[in-house]
Amino acid sequence: MQSARPRDNETESLEALHALEVLDTEAEALFDALVQAASLACGVPVSLISLLDSDRQWFKANVGLPGVEETHRDVAFCAHAVLGDELMEVPDAQLDPRFHDNPLVVGGPKIRFYAGVPLRMPGGQAIGTLCVIDRVPRALDDSQRTVLRYLATAAQSALEQRRQARAFVESENRYRALVEDQTELMSLATPEGVLTFVNQAYALAHCSSPEAMLGRNLLEFVHETQRGVVTDHLRQVCETQEVLRGENALVMADGQVRWFAWTNRAIVDVTGRVKAVHSVGRDFTEQKLAQDRLRDEGQRIANILEGTLAGTWEWNVATGETVFNERWAGILGRTLEELSPMSVQT
Repeated sequence: MQSARPRDNETESLEALHALEVLDTEAEALFDALVQAASLACGVPVSLISLLDSDRQWFKANVGLPGVEETHRDVAFCAHAVLGDELMEVPDAQLDPRFHDNPLVVGGPKIRFYAGVPLRMPGGQAIGTLCVIDRVPRALDDSQRTVLRYLATAAQSALEQRRQARAFVESENRYRALVEDQTELMSLATPEGVLTFVNQAYALAHCSSPEAMLGRNLLEFVHETQRGVVTDHLRQVCETQEVLRGENALVMADGQVRWFAWTNRAIVDVTGRVKAVHSVGRDFTEQKLAQDRLRDEGQRIANILEGTLAGTWEWNVATGETVFNERWAGILGRTLEELSPMSVQT
């Protein structure tokens, strides 16, 4: 018996296989259907999707070998098949020097015929085969070989799609976990403002659940004086597809009006069309109220000074910057332009 040598890129192939996270998983209907189709198309009793681990071949799908989940890699026909790029066909294993004394030939399942197509990942790593087996010598015709190659391509795609689906679910779970931990309000909405996702903080702000918020328009929660501003802002985000920031007031479930600073970005599909707007809102009500009070106080002081016709000047001792008002210059019988440039020596 001749055991197959390792693949030229053995390490990379094992890494690609393990990245699939498919070894030792439960049977799946799609893979079972592929081996059933291979068995029927080739007229053989056994068909397998065999994946080559470091010291074993494990069967993701199996028709014809009930109860057999794996064999040692040293005796695997598939370990030879993955060394090439094309279908490997063994018409009679008893006449092939590589396999004539193989335990799988001289003992159960008494393999005489084998044909396997390597399964390759997008990076070119051969991770296993789609193969068919018979207990009597035979040969495939051209049509059967073509079907077997097509089914192998489908198996490759199914494995990659399975990996992508798992990666997407894991990514989505991580995103949702991250989002749910945030105190900021987060949402996804259509360009028209219809909510398709909100996090827990967004829903709680309106005494609702995330599920109950879906399908409602975000403008419902915006203070009526701000709705035009928000509508224009959404339009600008979609038109420019740039990250834009804005502020607006929301009406909370208890009737309070609170101010939020928003960061908005457009989510586009592969055609470049905007399919959603992602928004993150931070409550800055107290900060805004403080700013408003400061502005009002400044205006009040300005009004007092104007009413009393007082001349004023300010001197920043650290920087040397000075500011004089028109009345101060007028007291001297001058204008501010005539006294420029001004300093503390003026």
